[in-house]
Amino acid sequence: MIRLLVVSDSHGGCYTLNRVLEKHPEANYVLHLGDGASDMEDVLPTCRATVYQVAGNCDFAAALPLEQELRIGNVPLLFTHGHKYSVKSGVGRLEAEARRRGVRLAMFGHTHEPLFRYEDGLYLLNPGSLRFGSTYALVDLVDGSVAASIAHIY
Repeated sequence: MIRLLVVSDSHGGCYTLNRVLEKHPEANYVLHLGDGASDMEDVLPTCRATVYQVAGNCDFAAALPLEQELRIGNVPLLFTHGHKYSVKSGVGRLEAEARRRGVRLAMFGHTHEPLFRYEDGLYLLNPGSLRFGSTYALVDLVDGSVAASIAHIY
């Protein structure tokens, strides 16, 4: 089993981000979906997992990509902050792009609203916001299958 800890929109909540990392030392990967690049920089020295990040619309000075496509545990995935795909108006554009690329798991933030949905071979995941909602996601990848849950900090 490979465990992903997926966070987004920490917006200066370095303490909260650190608490979540301490709570899940079993995580193999941490994915930060934007709007908290400096928060991740602050906790990187103590993080034992492999970290991937993308820039959000509030990460003005971050030299990070707007999206990344990876294969972890034989699962092709795409992650982005979401503003590039206008996810506050719906997930249709992101879903279409994920299907075009052939990924099985597409992750995004930006809306601050948690979501986990499966439809026709594609999982869509938004962990919500660490700062505004106190949520994050845990994703377990086992033999190419995807299981996820939304967790609360408190």
